[in-house]
Amino acid sequence: MCRIVRSDERAATAPSASVYSKTDIFFGLSSQAFASRMIALSPTRDVMGYSNQQRGSIMNSKSKIMLAVVAGAALGAAAVQGLHAQAKPKAYIVTESEVLDAAALAAYVPQAQAAARAAGGRPGVVATGKIVALVGEPPKRFGVSEWENLEKAQAYYTSAERKALDPQRTKSQKIMRQFIVEAPAN
Repeated sequence: MCRIVRSDERAATAPSASVYSKTDIFFGLSSQAFASRMIALSPTRDVMGYSNQQRGSIMNSKSKIMLAVVAGAALGAAAVQGLHAQAKPKAYIVTESEVLDAAALAAYVPQAQAAARAAGGRPGVVATGKIVALVGEPPKRFGVSEWENLEKAQAYYTSAERKALDPQRTKSQKIMRQFIVEAPAN
């Protein structure tokens, strides 16, 4: 037993070195407790006192949790991949044209853009600006509109609203080339 001595008290008998054994220093146990602990250990128990069966159960629980986490991550990744595969890729109507009448074109463009928006498109994604040729002749005028998918772009192209604008379009511009491009799937 150890007692704390205050400075105003006289030193009582200090415990001798023989009171503490080497096991107290290393294991924090009395000699008797250490001996009984060593006797209790057997080939089926580890130092902490767990049996091999208990230790296996602990490891088994950790393994189950880890397996559940890995399986959940794999399932989540597969679900996200499946959702991406279900989404249809976007489509773009690309038009190369030449201006015939600038005033008629100025009147036609807002009507054409309104018709495209009403059909679910996004007109003017790329509109004519400065065009720099890399190979061959550059187009005189170029435009791109974006659509949710190929079917919607085709439906707009054949729609009555677009056909109603044909006389204005023919008067204002000459369409050299027009096509629909489907974006690559993710």
